Amino acid sequence: NIDSIQRIADSLTILYRGQLSEQNNLSDMSEELVKYQLISAQEIRAEDLEKLGYRIASCHTSGSIVSLIVVKKEGFEEDIKQLYSPTLFEKVPLEGSELVTAEMMLARKGARHE
Repeated sequence: NIDSIQRIADSLTILYRGQLSEQNNLSDMSEELVKYQLISAQEIRAEDLEKLGYRIASCHTSGSIVSLIVVKKEGFEEDIKQLYSPTLFEKVPLEGSELVTAEMMLARKGARHE
């Protein structure tokens, strides 16, 4: 269970295909990744945001709510508001299991933090 690991470990190392992908302490990782929930009349796709230079770890839609986990980068919130005019746009807490899963997805994409 990933949440159990978070209670006993203070750092995380992720290997992907035998290569070191990420190594950091969990508190630093949680400061580098941000989770947003939003509702917009326009379709929100990770690929479109990645073309703008944002690193998207996760993009899931449940009904009309889109949940995004992104690597923190200046200007992201302003771009979302300008491009999608969301009726709901909020930053929400990132759970330990989401943090580890997001880091693994970034490793898979080859998108390391800067």
